[in-house]
Order: sequence, then structure tokens, then C-alpha cells
Amino acid sequence: MFPQRKKPKPGIHKRSNYSAQKFITFKAGFGLWYKSHQPGMANHRNPLDVQLEYGSDSGPLSYIGGYTSNTTFAQDIYLLKPRMAYLGLKYSPSFPAIPDWISPYLAGGIAGWQTILTDENYDGIINYQHKAEKDRGASGFIQAGVDFNYKNFIFGPQVTTFIAQNGAYLAGTFEKQAINPGFYYLGIHLGYRFSLQKNRALACPSYY
Repeated sequence: MFPQRKKPKPGIHKRSNYSAQKFITFKAGFGLWYKSHQPGMANHRNPLDVQLEYGSDSGPLSYIGGYTSNTTFAQDIYLLKPRMAYLGLKYSPSFPAIPDWISPYLAGGIAGWQTILTDENYDGIINYQHKAEKDRGASGFIQAGVDFNYKNFIFGPQVTTFIAQNGAYLAGTFEKQAINPGFYYLGIHLGYRFSLQKNRALACPSYY
């Protein structure tokens, strides 16, 4: 007859949950709709955005950083090309009524911009043909969106606005004019989440 197996003490043998998991998420986005904060500017080229996020499952806050490029606005013969690098915090609250695979969020922080103002064509004036003027400055950004998660893949809409100080450009005149490089856009982002740790916290059973 086999000896009777000893039972673990109550409350000790239960397996605990996963420990807090840190992650990095890479996202790439395309602006479907966009508009300049500078009056009179027409849309010319859609924004492209890349973003990195670092955070932990233990809380709703994470760090984000990114770069938005390709954006171009046009007015008459001029093209305005703002480029934004940003860094900030992302807040992803959880709601009991919303499934885990849906994650709304808000984000905001600081940004720096570099913007080129150039002309498409200055017929007959060789010195000014395709002349490019550059300026740079500080700005802030605000984002809001929803992530739809499938395994480690992420997809969802995002609205971003860059609130920037004015740049100074001659734009074919003798005195510099104030032109605002800020803009906002509605885009679609695709991403992938990489887990940095995946440790189980297991308690050893005790016997009597």
C-alpha cells in the first residue's frame, strides 16, 4: 500500500499572479487628416509618425517619445515642412465596462520642432528659386486615442496636436514674418509590444 501523500498547508500552495511586466511598444502611424495652425495653409503631404513607449503593467502611466515627419503645407508658391520630436507621459486608465483588449489613452509633453519654408518655383529670379529657410523652436503636444490589442499587436486611431511658438521667415520679403509650424492630425497607428520580463512569482509549498 502506498504511503499517504502529505497535503500542503492551506493558503500556501496557491500560485500567485505574474509579477509586474515591463514592456516596450513600437508604433508607426499615418496621418489621414491634418491641418496647419497657420491660417491660409493648405494640406500638401500627409504626416508620418514613429513612436516608442516604455511602461509596466503595474500602473496606468508610461513614457513615450516619437518623431513626426513628412508633413507639408502649401500656400501660393511656398511649402512649409514642420518636423516634430516629442517626449512625454501616456495615461491609460482601465474601466470595468471596457474589455482588456480596448485601451483608451491620453498623452502629453514637450516637443522640439525644425521647420523648412521653401518655394516651389520663383520664375525669372534665380537667386530665390527653390530657396529654403530653416527655423527651430520649442512646442508642446497633446494626444488622445484608442489601442485595440490582439496578442502583441496594436492598432488604433490617434489625434495629435502640436502647439508651437512662431518661427521667423523672410518668405520673399525684406523683413521676417511670423509663421506658426504647429498642426494637428488624425492618424492610424500600427504597433507591436515587446515584453521585457515575464517572471512568475511562485511560493514553495510547505508540508506537515
